[in-house]
Amino acid sequence: MEAGADPSGVNAADNHYALVPGATAKNALVLHIPSSLASPANQIKDPQFNFYNAAAQAGFHVLALSYRNNGVLGITCGDNDACYPRARETVITGVAVSGVAPSLSDMRQDEGIYQRTFAALVLLDAAYPNAGWGQFIANASSANAVERVAWDKVVATGHSQGGGHAAYLGKLVALRRVVQLSSTCDAVNNAPASWTLAGNGTWATSPAQRYVGFAAPGDTICPLHVAIWQAMGMDPTRSLDDAQTCGAPGNTHGVTLGCVDNFSRWGMLLE
Repeated sequence: MEAGADPSGVNAADNHYALVPGATAKNALVLHIPSSLASPANQIKDPQFNFYNAAAQAGFHVLALSYRNNGVLGITCGDNDACYPRARETVITGVAVSGVAPSLSDMRQDEGIYQRTFAALVLLDAAYPNAGWGQFIANASSANAVERVAWDKVVATGHSQGGGHAAYLGKLVALRRVVQLSSTCDAVNNAPASWTLAGNGTWATSPAQRYVGFAAPGDTICPLHVAIWQAMGMDPTRSLDDAQTCGAPGNTHGVTLGCVDNFSRWGMLLE
């Protein structure tokens, strides 16, 4: 595993993680977005049998992203429906959307997912020019941050709040695939937040064709995940509420990354 230096100079403990394919390369990038308050490193629950290694063994390049995730949207937004899409778009683009929660009003572009993905790819391509990272860079000189990454080669994955960011990213740009681990969780008055509804606006990536959900019953942090997948119009065959729990008692929210019994399935979710 390569621990890539953090391009924007934030806390070194939050450095990105990057892996090259351990099998025949699929020429596709798994971009993993950690949950709120988490770093790429602490998404690893076992040094060998973890989500990143499963993705690499399946032939994917893997980039686990460090980004600004020090706020919990469920607390920040509560039952304020308009808060969720504004917050997610701000975190993804790095540009504060009008009306966004005050805690995100000082967002910088270099803290957002667009720019940090691009910056990490540039760093990796420069450090490892023969490792294939350059194929995920599109128009590097574009003034528009979204145009700098080859999003059509990206499988966006994320756990919990990070999975919601992956889902919202797919609403903004056309991705190869979206994988939501114990997510998406955005709910208002015990119903899916309106941005998650299939008919609400345009979706650059089709949830019916390219979104996957992986969770387990008994998730008390994200209890409406199945209802939200249904609201998105996801294919029921890719709405998988049957993750192994490794016998974890109580809340199952963490098992989709933490239970090693899911190792053989993680790679398949990305296909």
